[in-house]
Amino acid sequence: MMTGSSYNVRPDAVRGVVGNVVGILLQVYSTVMELERLTLAPTSFAKLGSPVASANIAMQGQLVSTMRTLLQLLQETNDLVHRSANDYDAADQAVAAALGGGLNSAGESTGPAPSAALAGYAINDSAGAAGEPGSVGNVLDYLSRARLGELSVQPLTDVTFRDARDFADWLDSSPANQERVGLLAVYSGSGRDVSGLVHPGDVVVVQPFAADAGPVIGVAGANGQLYNHGAVGSAAAFGRVRVYRPMTDATPLW
Repeated sequence: MMTGSSYNVRPDAVRGVVGNVVGILLQVYSTVMELERLTLAPTSFAKLGSPVASANIAMQGQLVSTMRTLLQLLQETNDLVHRSANDYDAADQAVAAALGGGLNSAGESTGPAPSAALAGYAINDSAGAAGEPGSVGNVLDYLSRARLGELSVQPLTDVTFRDARDFADWLDSSPANQERVGLLAVYSGSGRDVSGLVHPGDVVVVQPFAADAGPVIGVAGANGQLYNHGAVGSAAAFGRVRVYRPMTDATPLW
């Protein structure tokens, strides 16, 4: 729904449309099945000749093929609409958590947890963007906005990184480096074993097994999806995965 220069999405309404489309898909599928059962035996055209029989079979085959193509297109479109509603819902909740924070025992606002703030900034920056999977600078900017480590007052001007793997190696080389950016290393190993271990707000570096694939860095959102000025893949990847958690939220996994 448009409101001035902005818009909002109602995921419940979108999912309602998805449910209606599922009903239509079932009707289309039933129609395709009926068309396939309507095939006439070639002997039914004995008096008219084989050309008419061949034309009928070809016409019916083309009609069934067209209907099946339409059915597949509707299914794919429906799945994408449903996924968009879920993604919008997850992003909306993460941003709300990042901006809202919580209350302490005295009822005073404590501000957002660092992990929630970090995830919120990354997801918000990724709306409508194509993704920059190799950009360490974007992630450092998110860390600075979330006021992690010393970055909000002392940017990393004395060190540069060739790529995401270089940044991860720098973090792993010294606890002091991790403290500077407010991250603690909590996991290093195969992406096949990382399912369930990555939390929203974790900074994840993936080095794919493929020789021609560059390292990927992003901030985890819901379900291990990584964000870096756009969605850039999943933490559960085929390669080496290193996970870093905002220090006030971090408990090492190994």
